[in-house]
Amino acid sequence: MNETEFKANISDVVYLCSCAVNNTAPDQLRLESINYGLLFEVSSNHQLSSIVGQTLQSVDASDPLFDKAVAAAQRNDILFDNELKIVISKLEAECIWYMPLKGTVLKDLYPRFAMREMCDVDLLFDSSRADDVKGIMESLGFKTVSFGDINDDDYRKPPVLNFEMHRMLFCNRHDKRLYDYYLDVKKKLIIDTDSNYGFHFSPEDFYIFMIAHEFKHYSTGGTGLRSLLDTYVYLNSNQLDMDYVEAEISKLRISEFEKQNRVLAIKVFKSESLNDEEQKMFDYIASSGAYGILSHKVVNEIEREGKGRLHYILYRVFGPISKDDPKREHFRKRYYKFYKYPVLLPFLPIYRLIKSIKRNPKKVSSEVKVLKDYKSSDK
Repeated sequence: MNETEFKANISDVVYLCSCAVNNTAPDQLRLESINYGLLFEVSSNHQLSSIVGQTLQSVDASDPLFDKAVAAAQRNDILFDNELKIVISKLEAECIWYMPLKGTVLKDLYPRFAMREMCDVDLLFDSSRADDVKGIMESLGFKTVSFGDINDDDYRKPPVLNFEMHRMLFCNRHDKRLYDYYLDVKKKLIIDTDSNYGFHFSPEDFYIFMIAHEFKHYSTGGTGLRSLLDTYVYLNSNQLDMDYVEAEISKLRISEFEKQNRVLAIKVFKSESLNDEEQKMFDYIASSGAYGILSHKVVNEIEREGKGRLHYILYRVFGPISKDDPKREHFRKRYYKFYKYPVLLPFLPIYRLIKSIKRNPKKVSSEVKVLKDYKSSDK
């Protein structure tokens, strides 16, 4: 797909999503000019194939690719909902407090069932009960993929179930501003009226967390159109106390991002024209896909540190060395055998490189290419 085709299909994806969330019928003449194969490729990359497919189905204009995606999203939603009820019942029985996060809440704000695709369930829980939660998840047939490594424990069960159980909302190595703000998040939570241990955010605090989470991804590898659509849907579903929101967002020091993201979401899904800065932000989001891309991650990290390409390369080779580096503790845990036997430490960079090449050679070669092409911020 060339750049012209990509931009045309991004425009079509946005248009069809706008029709869905604004309850308008797509124009038949516009639909006739669409290449469904390319449209599916772009919408899937942003995890929007179900909402696009359902919009097409509403005017009898779909095709097998989208029909299959819609059916899969609906099946997954049912599976996730059923399993979530079981997990919550176990948490309640064991007196463990919890709170559903992100898409688990947002999906119910969309106009139709399974329009917002789900790839996992995110729950915040009482971190002091992590071992008990692990026992619950494994008793339900989940396999523990990661436990205690970062801020969430990852559990999976075939064919599609993935539960991310969050001990905290952000860890120190993500962004210290976000970590500090949410370190004692429990005091912000509201008890559910229909449970003993379930909690939720106020509408304003949910929005603030949603934006903080989007910022984390936007400032690393990027975040896609689905996040922008989530913002639009949430704003249309809630009357927020923006004075409170703006005051809290300022504490996180992401006020500029929140305002730009909010204005962009409204303009994009109301089909309003963008100025140059808004278009630049939109293009970055459109190029990111649902989970960001490596080139954005590399460039953002180089420019965030402000120390140039050489510093980035040395950091990637030798890892976090400074005791003040928030990533150091995680790094030491990950390679604990090397730190247990310091004589092995000189071989750690070689081990990491060989392991990376074996696991994902394309990613390594792509990162090398990005670094080779990057010149503008060299120091």
